[in-house]
Amino acid sequence: MVLQSFDFVVLNERYDCSIQMGGSDQWGNITAGIELIRRMLGKQAHAVTYPLVTKSDGTKFGKSSGGAVWLDSDLTSPFSFYQFWMNSNDDDVIKFLKIFTFLSKEAVDELASANLGNPGARQAHKVLAEEMTRLVHGSDGQEAAERITAALFKNSLRDLDESDFQQLALDGMATTYLSQSSLLEALVQTGLAITPKGEVTRGQARKLIQGNSISVNGLKEVDINRELTRDQAFFGQYFVLQKGRKNHHLIVLK
Repeated sequence: MVLQSFDFVVLNERYDCSIQMGGSDQWGNITAGIELIRRMLGKQAHAVTYPLVTKSDGTKFGKSSGGAVWLDSDLTSPFSFYQFWMNSNDDDVIKFLKIFTFLSKEAVDELASANLGNPGARQAHKVLAEEMTRLVHGSDGQEAAERITAALFKNSLRDLDESDFQQLALDGMATTYLSQSSLLEALVQTGLAITPKGEVTRGQARKLIQGNSISVNGLKEVDINRELTRDQAFFGQYFVLQKGRKNHHLIVLK
């Protein structure tokens, strides 16, 4: 608190800054700075605070609460940014639409009604993710994020271009770099072949393949002798392994 108060003093003295703004949780720090300015400089300063954005569980929306995203695409890809908003809690999505987007009240109310009528469609989540990704990363980033989302969850991987796979390799999904490998070995190296006891084994990898639980680049694979070679990879380098419905892993051939 003392250091932040003195920051306000320095800003006031050097740059004639007389107003400090912040979240409501910073009220004490800011008013301490106002008092320090009065005592040290004999001048008047002011504070403006605004309510914190909180989630439905009462925790604040911010980096200190975990799960934060960056606006810089090198730190959080447009795909991961899009998924962050898609995964908003059902109880938060309408609130976030009101706070973070420029949609009209009528448009938000319509989405709220649609969300109540058919929550499984997640229409409000899709609009929130679309609006926020376009706002931060532009139309190109938003379209790429939607294209990757559709490819992963609607089995249309062939619609992705090479830059989309590069984006996935950054942080869009779990990624493992391998030399040319067998599918069995890839399942072990990626940790997908994990048993209920938490052990990663070739036996479990074999069981998953034979149980029709593994897809390679969108196609079910039942051949336990399958090799992952460059001539079969997307752009000679990429394989997407899928276990079940939602567990995806990117293989990049070195």
